[in-house]
Amino acid sequence: MRVPFDLLPASELEAAFAEAEFRTVTTRQVTLPFILSGGAQQVVEVAYATPIGPQLLRLSSEKRAAFDAGLTAKVKELSPDGRTMGNLVTNELTAVV
Repeated sequence: MRVPFDLLPASELEAAFAEAEFRTVTTRQVTLPFILSGGAQQVVEVAYATPIGPQLLRLSSEKRAAFDAGLTAKVKELSPDGRTMGNLVTNELTAVV
């Protein structure tokens, strides 16, 4: 099931809900800053929670430390405040049954 979890164009998203017999279907695109409250450390934690997490955990402690340091450095390079990772864009849908 792609809808509503894919970032579909608004027209496709609206069509899928209209086809499911929702009425008054509207969408609007929302753009907000993508802020990680935990900063670079949160990015490292997220990396270990992804499908590659088990492989990362099998690395030696030295290699894990190097991975963590490299990822932390990259986050700090990409984020002026160490927390804001850019903008997150999504389609907000409102539909009445």
